[in-house]
Amino acid sequence: MSLDSMQLLECSKKGDLEGMKKIAKAHPGALHASDMGGFTPAHYAVRYGYEQMVDYLYDADPTLLAAKNNGGNTPAHWAAIHGATKCLKKLHKKDPELLDIKDHDGYTVAHCAAKHRKDDALAFILRELPDMAHSQDKDHRTPAHYSAFYGGEDSLGMMMELDEKTMHCKDNIGAGLAHYAASGGHEGVLEWLHNKVPDLLVAVDMNGGTPAHWAAKAKREYELRKLYAKRPELANTRDRDGKLPDDYLGEHNEA
Repeated sequence: MSLDSMQLLECSKKGDLEGMKKIAKAHPGALHASDMGGFTPAHYAVRYGYEQMVDYLYDADPTLLAAKNNGGNTPAHWAAIHGATKCLKKLHKKDPELLDIKDHDGYTVAHCAAKHRKDDALAFILRELPDMAHSQDKDHRTPAHYSAFYGGEDSLGMMMELDEKTMHCKDNIGAGLAHYAASGGHEGVLEWLHNKVPDLLVAVDMNGGTPAHWAAKAKREYELRKLYAKRPELANTRDRDGKLPDDYLGEHNEA
């Protein structure tokens, strides 16, 4: 990486717009600089919420705001990950398609906001792009799967209010929201699902595994007992391998 590119990247991290302009005037190509992770000045500008810098980069070259890092994340993904909602709004205002790009794992900005529990960013995304609540990554996981796994009851509430069908999403092996909440160890989400969509607690994946099986496999014994208390039949439900949830705990204990 050239010295001018390194210096311009530093300007983007520090919010030094005048310094960026000075370098770009002498070395326009430096605006396309990227570090070892593939992060560009635009990624850092949105990461730290430098709205005027985002304006400048867009005016200099709109394609800068669609640049991808090594994982396929665009500045819009990065804004969602870090909860930079003002920059996310600015990107959407300049070009709504900037929020409609998937990364290498198939993540949309909604997946990123849900996974990192950035509720303000997610609320904006769902308001402007409601269909994104149904978007799927490469494993058919929706934003709701990530909210369930990472403990986002509030974001699940947003999606349910938008469209109740989002609560019945399944990934590529047939696992639903309760499976992910159980595996992630989030009793609060399981309680929320029990109150809102109780049948999800006894749903089965393609191998016949219930949320109780997933809790046991993830060694979430506390959540497993909570599931048994809410739905006692889970303790006696076998998957297609003929195993009860507790059998997976036994395997762990023997190991």
